[in-house]
Amino acid sequence: MQRTLLMSGNGGQGVRVATKLVGAAAAGHGYALHFARYGTEVRGTEIEGFITTSEVPIEGSAMPSTVWGAVAMHPAYFEKVHAMVQPGGLLFFNSSMGDLGQGREDIAVVPIPASALAADLGAPIAASLVALGAFASHTGLVPVGDLLEALPAFIPPYRHELLEGNRRALLAGATYAQEAITLAAEA
Repeated sequence: MQRTLLMSGNGGQGVRVATKLVGAAAAGHGYALHFARYGTEVRGTEIEGFITTSEVPIEGSAMPSTVWGAVAMHPAYFEKVHAMVQPGGLLFFNSSMGDLGQGREDIAVVPIPASALAADLGAPIAASLVALGAFASHTGLVPVGDLLEALPAFIPPYRHELLEGNRRALLAGATYAQEAITLAAEA
């Protein structure tokens, strides 16, 4: 099955690293195609990272008009991302930025307090990795263990002091998703 994930946010939120990380982890299970689009001033401008995974060669555009799943990290781009999710798809959003609501009945919208969880870990710049850990854990897009294994290759040597915080962020997101699913099932 071919699935495309869109992560969207502001430059500096870690979206590019997160989507490249998914691509590396997914490549071990089949095919993966990564495409990132961002403004000329990387920090503070919109960034979109698309990652398509498949067990067979990938067909179609690297930047499709609709996606199977999405993670919206910044409220400024929520409506645009929300509109791109295919019926039956899934949208996680960074609820630390505010309650953006459901809006559509044909997709699942899942709030995750990614920025708050990352800040609690002492790694506020790892919010996208919290959201990615939650999304991966919930959907099985790629195993969280594979993300953890691939992570060191995407952290530059001059930033290796951030590696442990980034690992904790992925695991915190995965744990949050598992607990939220359990609580929702019990409700």
